[in-house]
Amino acid sequence: MMKMNLTRDEYRQLLEMIEIAAWVLGAHSDPPGDSLARYEGIYQKMLKIAQEAGHNGLVVEDEESGRLRLGPGFDETGMMSDIDEYEESVFWGTLAFKLAVRDLCKQIGEDAYMALDPVDRAERIMEIEAVYDHELDNNGLENLLFENLEKRPSNYH
Repeated sequence: MMKMNLTRDEYRQLLEMIEIAAWVLGAHSDPPGDSLARYEGIYQKMLKIAQEAGHNGLVVEDEESGRLRLGPGFDETGMMSDIDEYEESVFWGTLAFKLAVRDLCKQIGEDAYMALDPVDRAERIMEIEAVYDHELDNNGLENLLFENLEKRPSNYH
């Protein structure tokens, strides 16, 4: 068994880190929370420790499920700001990367793309990605246009 000595503030920070990890793992999974299942035991254990340590209002028991969860005493403001910043960064980085992969595959064909040496593939993707990064940094989604959309709302112009 391992023991750690944490101040109340440090433990609260640890809980914030756990909540951020839970958000990243579960917020976009289908069904919601499916990715979190293997961590449920340790999550409940950490919440139980907080409850037993007297973090009043920080942890409450869900009336329906009997599971512990963070309660109204837990201020998510800073944590949600960190999550928003993370999601924004992932969105733009992933968009540029996927557009670069798409373009490279169109340029050389999927078979040639798959046959590329991994280092050469990464270098070629990064060259194209840099163009998209520059465009997205300067203009956001303003110049992004989807052509040939099959289903458009009737009021779409």
